[in-house]
Amino acid sequence: MSTSPSTALHREVEALLSRLAGILAVNIVWDPAGTIARIHVLASPDKQPKLIVRNVESALMAGLGIDIDRRIVSVAQVAGSTPANSGFPVASNSSVPYAGSRAVLTRFEVQRRVGGKAKCRVELEWQGHQLVGEAEGAGTPLGRIQTAARAVFHALAEIPGSQPIALDAAGFAEAHGYTYVVVCGRIADVRESAVLTGAAAVSESLDRAAILAALQATDRHVW
Repeated sequence: MSTSPSTALHREVEALLSRLAGILAVNIVWDPAGTIARIHVLASPDKQPKLIVRNVESALMAGLGIDIDRRIVSVAQVAGSTPANSGFPVASNSSVPYAGSRAVLTRFEVQRRVGGKAKCRVELEWQGHQLVGEAEGAGTPLGRIQTAARAVFHALAEIPGSQPIALDAAGFAEAHGYTYVVVCGRIADVRESAVLTGAAAVSESLDRAAILAALQATDRHVW
């Protein structure tokens, strides 16, 4: 069976970006017209995210003649060390309580619902206040991480004056024998649409990894 031109191009792009220094895994979202809509990168912490974005942009132009807007590239970085009592490395700052105006996970609960559905309830603490978010979705592995991420974003929406965060993408990435959950949120304002990306290794559960990834995605966001 022959490979279609579009499929061949998709593989070329993924292969090219996967060879770049510091990149552990790549997920590319294509639009119906066959152009790149989003590039989600899982990277090691030894390079600045801005440098990784520039490298992606330059590699696509020099290697394949593809010109992209660097704003479609989101980077999630993971730590290279393995914490005690865990078989997995974790995403940078994903297991460290947030200081200042950042939110910290205090409790979460996942319920299996009829019809193969799952419901996730997340409780966060922010500046002494409790934030609660709930979401429901498919009970599949992918559905569970999407549901958990949306529950986090719904909880953060309770912060006064905050901008709503929509789930842009969520998925899995394999790197060096470990499985990571990658979550990408999107904040839309009058100036631009900002993409927030976070990653966390799967250790205790998919749901907890998705929650930590969603929190890491908002870790640098100022409320």
